[in-house]
Amino acid sequence: MARLSLLAVLALAFSGVTSAAPSLGGLGVRDDQEFQSCGGPGTINSVDFSPDPPVASEDLTVVVNAYTPVPIEDDSYVQVTVVRGDAKFSTEAVRICDTASCPVQPGSYYSFSYSVRMPEVVYHHEITILNNGYSPTTDEALFCFNFVLA
Repeated sequence: MARLSLLAVLALAFSGVTSAAPSLGGLGVRDDQEFQSCGGPGTINSVDFSPDPPVASEDLTVVVNAYTPVPIEDDSYVQVTVVRGDAKFSTEAVRICDTASCPVQPGSYYSFSYSVRMPEVVYHHEITILNNGYSPTTDEALFCFNFVLA
């Protein structure tokens, strides 16, 4: 009888676990690579995201802290691409100045944020988020960085 009671207690204790929203299988920013610069004159100082870990089929909020040697104009944007394995999941242009105080003068630090929908995860696939910032007047690169949820 004690064995049945113990099993009943364990079943009750873990019954809420399956009703929670699915996480991305414990995915988070890889320990060996918080983010990777891929060009442009700007410097990315930090990238934070929430929720941590990301949740499948929900929005991931990304906060970027950066330095710019060139002006960030009102219509500057970042092209955000979410890639799962070898397949592109989504691409969208996000206005930097929707969340940053613009214009940003050369030689300044600034921060901006955006939200992006996470895919339903197929296990054994990394999710890479590619970020390419552009000037609206010249279409020249402001910065480029990627991070991998592994």
